[in-house]
Amino acid sequence: MNDDYVKFIRYAQLLIENTSNGILAYICPHGFLNNPTFRAMRYNLLQTFEKIYIINLHGNINRGEKCPDGSKDENVFDIEQGVSINIFFKKTTKNVCPTIYYSDLYGLRNIKYTFLQTSNINNIVWEKIEINSPYYLFIPNKMSKSNNYWEWINIDELFAKNSTGIVTMGDEFIIADTKKDIEFRITDFISTDYTTSSFKDKYNLGKNYPDFAIGNKKLVKYNKEHIIKICYRPFDNKYTYYDRLLLWRARDEVSPLFSMGDNIGLITARSNKADDCSHFFISDCMSEAKCGERTTQSAIFPLFTYSNNFIENNKVRIPNLNSKIVSSISALLKLPLVEHNTDKSNDGFTPIDLLDYIYAVLYSPKYREKYKEFLKIDFPRVPYPTDKETFWKLVEIGSKLRECHLMHTEFDIQPYNFVGYGTNEVVKPEYKNGRVYISKTQYFDNVPQAQWEQYIGGYQPLQKWLKDRKKTILSSEDIEHYKKIIAALKLTQELMAEIDNIVDF
Repeated sequence: MNDDYVKFIRYAQLLIENTSNGILAYICPHGFLNNPTFRAMRYNLLQTFEKIYIINLHGNINRGEKCPDGSKDENVFDIEQGVSINIFFKKTTKNVCPTIYYSDLYGLRNIKYTFLQTSNINNIVWEKIEINSPYYLFIPNKMSKSNNYWEWINIDELFAKNSTGIVTMGDEFIIADTKKDIEFRITDFISTDYTTSSFKDKYNLGKNYPDFAIGNKKLVKYNKEHIIKICYRPFDNKYTYYDRLLLWRARDEVSPLFSMGDNIGLITARSNKADDCSHFFISDCMSEAKCGERTTQSAIFPLFTYSNNFIENNKVRIPNLNSKIVSSISALLKLPLVEHNTDKSNDGFTPIDLLDYIYAVLYSPKYREKYKEFLKIDFPRVPYPTDKETFWKLVEIGSKLRECHLMHTEFDIQPYNFVGYGTNEVVKPEYKNGRVYISKTQYFDNVPQAQWEQYIGGYQPLQKWLKDRKKTILSSEDIEHYKKIIAALKLTQELMAEIDNIVDF
């Protein structure tokens, strides 16, 4: 909301309000049209202006925008942000229902220029936008007020504590593949007389982190207990040093919940700018901010929290769940929330059962497609379970998905042989004819193309994992892990099909 273009729109709006009528015509970034952050701004504009005309010129390089047919879409300026032309009308007429008229303009820059030079507000084909709360989107949408989606379980409300993942601002230094690596870096940092520039050069850091770390250096004390596992990307756990003096955003309200005892967290995002709507993952450790969504930031929702038992001098694990929502679920299923269950038809459902149910719903292709627009602008909502039989079927599949994504499943990796001669160095990852090449002479065999292109947690794991290891020599453990990722993706695809055979959205 501190962007200059927002301030200019508000200033012009204020001048027009003071004169009772006027026109505001402005070319600016198009993020305010549908970004959840700007919903109050959109609502406020609707209180002032009677008619709003919007030509969305697209061209957002950051979002990788393309034309609807998949062809190239260019920005009208030499910038990365997409832009729009916005014309706001206000007359002195009172109590007039505001109207939004919208038009898309995709294509190459010269096509857009020609269209704009030869068009006026009267000969453009406009689409009238239906205005709906709570987001008041300025783009075409299907978010009817009567849609029952808004009555479903809100993930952000169900889990009492949650947080965006850890932000480091210096991954090359504070994120490592092994405990030994991060231990060496921290002890080296403490004992070496680094200048800001020498520290920056050694770890190839950006402009902000070196000053931050060096500024706190005298206060940093090494403690091996501060080395923690972190879910960096889907199927790619690493290690970091949990110290707010070295982590830009340590997320103190949530991160410790994963070191106090067994815990598990659902990873998803408030917004999603990609088309695949795959921004869902799961972790048994704290996550990094970009772990589950490549276009924005992801958050983690721990299943349990801990309270102090002063009598027994220990921590008591309790569900990190909204009691009112859980009570509603219990009433609908006629089952209580229990700590353990042996007979799922009679004993009740556990916190992990509820998480498995939610995870299964999020991995339904039908769900993702039907509610794509909803999933792009806020944390997901899932339907309240009402049918016990369907609930337990989804719990069962969700449990398999959870075990699969945590790499706890016994995978059959025999088909995916690592073939060829060489140093095992990742030179140039490439997919060709069922083979994933890491160099010209070495490859993983029998890899289905569907898995090479498959998205999970906002990424294509088979591609991302190798790209992050370019110029790295793979160990035997790395090779085995990559084979397991292939198998995990294939099993995920099969389980997603099973879910769609059960659900009906």
